[in-house]
Amino acid sequence: MSSNNIDYKVKAELLRLIKQGSRISGLTIEHYSPGDTYNNYALFNKDLKNFQLSAENLLINRFGTESLYYKYFMKASNFTKLDNITDTYHNKQYMIHSQIGILESILNALENGLTDDLFYERELVVFSDMLKQAYTFLDIHLKYAAAVYGRIVLETAVREYTKVKLPDSDYSLKFDQLIINLKKSGIILQPFENSLRANYGIGTAAAHNDKFEKYSENEIKEYLNFIRDRVLTLK
Repeated sequence: MSSNNIDYKVKAELLRLIKQGSRISGLTIEHYSPGDTYNNYALFNKDLKNFQLSAENLLINRFGTESLYYKYFMKASNFTKLDNITDTYHNKQYMIHSQIGILESILNALENGLTDDLFYERELVVFSDMLKQAYTFLDIHLKYAAAVYGRIVLETAVREYTKVKLPDSDYSLKFDQLIINLKKSGIILQPFENSLRANYGIGTAAAHNDKFEKYSENEIKEYLNFIRDRVLTLK
């Protein structure tokens, strides 16, 4: 089967998973709030597991376990288990929003031909288009998804920038080491290194669901603006 046919099926499955995840995260638990509901918490967990396993299988088969997308998706699976079922359910909803954002970014990359060895093509216009999706998420108050999507754009753009500026370096290193190398080489200055690390930390907090609620939507917008105005303008 040709790669085009394979990716056509992958894109179709991604669309299905995005719709499935959106449906799961949009329903409420019976007895807690009105509207469409799950009959019980066990049914919600069953649908959630089906969604996650299907997505993991797709990402492994298409991109492998070492791909950034697979790793981001798995990191987004982490959440804090609370004693209160309602709070735990809402926590899992945030997790699904983040995972939907990652699947959206994969679909975007496939549609723009930025997969496999082409993923790091020097096309900042494409990264800008991807960032627009993060703004869209924020517009509908999905700040977890917006922050995770922004982190993907931020890290990918910096890795691509490192690839151009330091072609002999190992640009598969962790993000923190990448920006240290850029600073040591005189390519970026200390204040900008600090800004990169701080903004990357916002995306990390969203991906790990680690004290992310303290960030307001205005702060997430500033984070996305930083990526747009400072990262995607690197030359």
